[in-house]
Amino acid sequence: MADASLRIPQYTYVPLPPRHIRLLRYTAARPNTVLAISLSITTCDLDKFSQPYIALSYTWDVPIAGNDQAAGDDSDTELVLIESTTEAHAEIAVRSNLYNALQTLGPAMLQKSRHDNVCHVWIDAICINQDDVIERSNQVALMGYIYSSATSVWGWLGAEDDTTPAVIQLHTEVFEAIKDQITIHGPLSHSDVAGEANGIRLPKLSLVIRDGQVNALFKFYARRRLLNRLWVVQELVLGQCVRLWVGSQSISMDSVNLWTQLVTRFPEFRLSPAVGLDEVGDAFLNLRAFFLVTAIADQHAMGGPGDPRYQPLLRQAYGATVGEASRCSAYFEHLLVLTSNHDSTDARDKVYGILGLIQPFWPAAEAGLIVADYSKNEQQVYYDMTIWCMRFRSSLSIISLVHHSSDTLGSDLPSWVPDIGTRRHGAAALLQHHRFTPPTSEDYIAFHANGITSTASPRFGIRVSPKNDVGGEAARSAVVECLRLGVTHDATAAKASFVASITVTLGGVYKLIEPQELAIKGRERCIALLREPSCTIGSEILAHIEHLGGYTVGTLPEDHYDTLLTIAAAWEGQLSINFARRRMFRTDTGLIGMAHDAARPGDQVWIFSDAKVPFLLRQQPCGAERYSLVGEVYVQSAMFGEQVDRDNSDMWRIIEIV
Repeated sequence: MADASLRIPQYTYVPLPPRHIRLLRYTAARPNTVLAISLSITTCDLDKFSQPYIALSYTWDVPIAGNDQAAGDDSDTELVLIESTTEAHAEIAVRSNLYNALQTLGPAMLQKSRHDNVCHVWIDAICINQDDVIERSNQVALMGYIYSSATSVWGWLGAEDDTTPAVIQLHTEVFEAIKDQITIHGPLSHSDVAGEANGIRLPKLSLVIRDGQVNALFKFYARRRLLNRLWVVQELVLGQCVRLWVGSQSISMDSVNLWTQLVTRFPEFRLSPAVGLDEVGDAFLNLRAFFLVTAIADQHAMGGPGDPRYQPLLRQAYGATVGEASRCSAYFEHLLVLTSNHDSTDARDKVYGILGLIQPFWPAAEAGLIVADYSKNEQQVYYDMTIWCMRFRSSLSIISLVHHSSDTLGSDLPSWVPDIGTRRHGAAALLQHHRFTPPTSEDYIAFHANGITSTASPRFGIRVSPKNDVGGEAARSAVVECLRLGVTHDATAAKASFVASITVTLGGVYKLIEPQELAIKGRERCIALLREPSCTIGSEILAHIEHLGGYTVGTLPEDHYDTLLTIAAAWEGQLSINFARRRMFRTDTGLIGMAHDAARPGDQVWIFSDAKVPFLLRQQPCGAERYSLVGEVYVQSAMFGEQVDRDNSDMWRIIEIV
């Protein structure tokens, strides 16, 4: 028998007028039949339409990691019936994940229609003609408005699985109990959370969270891909009344935010032997991504680029000036950094997916905000974005996002254009974002390698020779600072840098640590480790470390190991964030620094006008003044304009970076 759906034509999109969108209405669900889901489509004018609607947030690919084979290929599609009162019914193909979401959430949509008169839903895959490049570009420009105007945003995390019963209980019953305690007694402290043999106890609540529940929680957060999706940042930040759906059950944003804080703040939640290391890593990656959503939402509510708490950061690290457009472009660059590890099916959306967070704050009288244009390829989009960031602030801070590996310097992009489509996992924190602020100060002090003033427009310059060589106490100081800012990618060298950091710290401040003997003995043990063959830190650097402080060699008592390990753990966490994939170097003029692990002998350290930090360049064989950009570098005694004499015009040269 022929399939009845073959007699139904494919849905044909009619072009949308300016500032119009399509909305869907869920009309029926007929399980176990051909075209089981029925929708109707209406076109509305955003400036006149006042009907409430739901905006759906979901992933285009399989929503649960590790379940790809069971769910089928990402491109698998199902047919949905589009009903019409004026024309013949038609069908439209949607991906399997969206189809499953419509099947599962259909009853809730119908209930919302009956009880709250919310009859419409907006879904990008159906409401936008994805084959029309012009329409897609125009609609993406409206997506910030679409999500902020929706009555509610529903996030589809995927179907239920073996973790669902425990996860739902933790995000509903247990969440409400913890929330009540926080309301009465304030935020949880470490005394409110205690580990025990088979789980975690919350004494004030007389509540025990079993290991099985913790394991389920980690697996849940590791698997749900929506949490690390780029578009979800804009959708959840701008959305009102956000609900996250696991199958037919929903949980609140507040509950996920609470558990994000608990599992990242309290070590009792981190030690779950039944969860694999990969799943733990994926869980923390997704939780970090979701935590960023809540942080950006808080900043957005406080005025985005106008949030007074972030003004020093935007000014010092990104070079924002007093103009609103300058602040917005600096804020855009800030969001690029925050979302650099979020997933995006289309690499161009790494730029376009955050525009909705800028649009509400962009000055109405100012033209020039980036416009989504899907007729451009990703290389052109990244190139235009880089030029745009430079233009509005006469600043080169955007090129600090360049992070080449040894095999990407010959890519299709110019070396100075950040490839933001490539994840930065394992990359070190950007130097220009390091904060050098005394604890009692409210100001934000960032690097200013070219001095505190700037030229009218970006220029490239070089310091021909340093003012003086580094030696003696200055060399030891340089070693200390470099160890705080870098570590090579090699595992054994990472161990060396970790141990050396503890060593230098204990040696430099041992008089402030009680008991002093612990600091001295701990440092002595670290030096012994540095002498091991596996820690090839270099004899010259080791000699500097050994002579720092100057005291009698001793041995570390057994009962001091735990305290030393606590100190070590704190440093290890800091190193893993800030010091990854960098290696130490010494220039031919005696300066000590740290560079990307793609650096190699013969590369040159340059200071750029209107850049916050020095950069490493590689000279091209085809020309004396042609270079490729390797990445930013830390150079002791060159980070705050020490090597720059702005009154000497001969020290600057115009070069070409390709």
